[in-house]
Amino acid sequence: MTKQMSRFAFVLLAAATLAAPACSKKDGGTGGTASGAKATDDKPAGGAATKLAKLDNLTIEAGESQISDGMSANSVMLIGGDVGALTVEAAATPKSEADVKSDADSFSPKNYKVEKLADGYIATYDNTGSMGATFFVDGQRAIGGKTYHCSTAASKAEQQAAAIAACKSLKK
Repeated sequence: MTKQMSRFAFVLLAAATLAAPACSKKDGGTGGTASGAKATDDKPAGGAATKLAKLDNLTIEAGESQISDGMSANSVMLIGGDVGALTVEAAATPKSEADVKSDADSFSPKNYKVEKLADGYIATYDNTGSMGATFFVDGQRAIGGKTYHCSTAASKAEQQAAAIAACKSLKK
């Protein structure tokens, strides 16, 4: 699968996840999401840090989000109005800024910028395509000797801003 196809699949998954009503344990569902991933009962209050047990017990502040298994064994997806659908994963190898720019170029990015962090970077851009406006975040952080990657393709600029803040909040 090409990088562009992978990113497009992620965008479709995020859109389907946000559009489908969530099944909660309270209403007899399994707590799953539209992707079939099993969700946990972790629902952080606005601004409260939430532990990501699957990711070395890192904490993240992602507002009102539900935490589900991600698309890979070492990832989680935070789903909620604040961040849309944000994936956080332990990366086997760091992703260079040039790789991120190359991935972005396949989407004819507008407003591409990279914010340097003390332990990584966060790249952002947007575009308008067949699915309307999309606001991308592609971040990388080195925490405790490991590399973590944050990414989303949000439908609103506010979700992009919340995803940036959440990625910056990752810590041990």
